[in-house]
Amino acid sequence: MKGFTNTTFLCIAVALVLFVGCSSKEQRELEKGLSAVEAKNFSLAIEIFERIVKVNSNEETAIKAAREGSKAALFETKDYNKALFFYRHLVLYSQDPDERLNAQKQIAYIFFDNLADYTGAITEFYKLFAMPHRSADDFNYRMVVARAYYYLSKHEQANSEIEEMLRLPLQVPQKFELLLLRANVYI
Repeated sequence: MKGFTNTTFLCIAVALVLFVGCSSKEQRELEKGLSAVEAKNFSLAIEIFERIVKVNSNEETAIKAAREGSKAALFETKDYNKALFFYRHLVLYSQDPDERLNAQKQIAYIFFDNLADYTGAITEFYKLFAMPHRSADDFNYRMVVARAYYYLSKHEQANSEIEEMLRLPLQVPQKFELLLLRANVYI
């Protein structure tokens, strides 16, 4: 019985050492990326965070790296394609539904505001509609989709979105905003 206990203890110890060894390497890489952010070397930080995400896609370290990488790419270097990479990772692997929703929202707005890729924005906003979100945000999302159709010169579709929104109970400023967009569509 004593031999079994020693063997079991030895197996557990070896497994623990192997697990901690792997974990500490990933953690060191994350710390290196965070240090690069603190040193304002955002390009290096993004490179490190991207490597972590690609190697350890569904681990917590990769999710932390994606969080930090998305902020550095979007706000510091304005590298929107890298920001999309990190936000997509968060949508796929984060366990937090609010974080997934916010990441999808960032993706949609990057396409609309930063890349002016209105077709991509429409696609991403429709993905956002499928996710559980506050009904108060629904108007804003639909308004962006209507504007995207307008910018693409798809006036019929823009008008259809506007008509759909006009059926909702709206406050005066929202209704004014819709009617203003509708006037632009007709011009």
